[in-house]
Amino acid sequence: MTAILNEEKNRNVYWIVFALYNLAVLFGVINHEPWGDEAQAWLIARDNTIAGIFKTLPAEGHPPLWYLILYPFAQAGAPHHILDFISGSVMIAAVYLLLFKTKVNPLLKLALPFSYFFFYEYAIVGRNYCFYVFFITAIIALYEKRFEKPWLFALCVVGLYNSHVLVFTFAFGIMMLFLWDGMQQKKLNSSVLGSFVLMCIGGLYLIPYLFMSSMVRFYQTKITDHAGLAKTAITNGISLTGNPVFLLLFIALIILLAQRTKPLMLLVMGLAGALYIISFRYATTIRHHGVLFIIFFGAYGIAIYYKDDALNGLKSIQQDLAKFGIWGLCAAVVVQLPATLKKYSDDITTLNSDAKDAAEFLMNRKDKQETIVGYEATSVLSVLPYMPKGSKFYYAECQRYGSFYVYDSCFMKEIWAYPVDYAVKVSHDNFKDLSKVVLLLNYPVQPQSEKYLDLIYKTEEPVLHWEEAFYIYKYKPNVK
Repeated sequence: MTAILNEEKNRNVYWIVFALYNLAVLFGVINHEPWGDEAQAWLIARDNTIAGIFKTLPAEGHPPLWYLILYPFAQAGAPHHILDFISGSVMIAAVYLLLFKTKVNPLLKLALPFSYFFFYEYAIVGRNYCFYVFFITAIIALYEKRFEKPWLFALCVVGLYNSHVLVFTFAFGIMMLFLWDGMQQKKLNSSVLGSFVLMCIGGLYLIPYLFMSSMVRFYQTKITDHAGLAKTAITNGISLTGNPVFLLLFIALIILLAQRTKPLMLLVMGLAGALYIISFRYATTIRHHGVLFIIFFGAYGIAIYYKDDALNGLKSIQQDLAKFGIWGLCAAVVVQLPATLKKYSDDITTLNSDAKDAAEFLMNRKDKQETIVGYEATSVLSVLPYMPKGSKFYYAECQRYGSFYVYDSCFMKEIWAYPVDYAVKVSHDNFKDLSKVVLLLNYPVQPQSEKYLDLIYKTEEPVLHWEEAFYIYKYKPNVK
């Protein structure tokens, strides 16, 4: 145990963990096929101007950082798969900071790289979640010198704000704690005040920009089981299992931080904000639930610097309760491990998306004048990044051409929930020459439609995302 607690003796161990993490992430990224959610961000960056990106994002519900990072790569014609290397690189950088630049408990340092969210979900899948892990880790690394390097600290907080809306209140809490500590420690010089203003401008603009969009209000009306969504998010975010027993660990992790008043307040603020969005504004999935685990990591990482700010009633407790919270987070990583390894293994051994092969089939067809009618748009758009820039599909849901999906009134009508045969009807009604129409679907048509169509391509392999298996049809000759 003494060796475990000795940073210097563990440095070689950290390098071994870091090397293993690098190799595993690189291997996972190479074998990962991007799917629809990843393609949507890439297409927004590829087929937009900077102004167009900012115009599009309120409906997406995401801050702009990820899209602005993708923009130069997408505009330069880089391969679509590079977005996974970007997320993998960001997570590798985060793990480097964690291991070598923070004072986080050594046990937690060794455990976190193998948690589900560090190891797979935010590293292998090319999405914007990697950035809130990176910036929270960077903030922990900088925290002791935040008043010596206020501008760098402020940039990290602005980066955190612009990573994802789920960490908005956590970023706000860090910002206000920076001001509070500055006042108490009498360090409010011009640089500190200026950096605080930078944080305000770089983060609070998101309130009118994202939180008041019509799409947010639309999602909000669809949510009814608020308590159920919160429970699912908590149990998934901690254990991935959905087992309600882990509600107890969630509560314990909050209570065990009670000897650190300010980090406790930060933790509660961050969890409350994320759970409010998850439970009242937008029904989410396990990749979003992971933000709760990352917020715990952030609060416990910052708590190192607040050992003397316990509430009066807790100052007499000699035992450091926070260390039990560290053990609890490590235990959560252990519980996650079977699902972590399975998901990682499945992604390597099983096709994640058949988009690339479907795109190659379409591009190899001799008739380049064909109209490709896609349905459902949010799935079949994953084919477009592999096609030449400027390529568009005719999306049956909205009966319009496009590349990235636009979440507008068309989406709100929920036509995307219709059977795929709706696309057959739309193409029949809207195109006179059906010989020039190809149907790109994410599900086979029903027998009543098959008599008009020839199946010319279908995904043969099993896919992890069922909606990423594709069926391509051509109208039979003389169909009118």
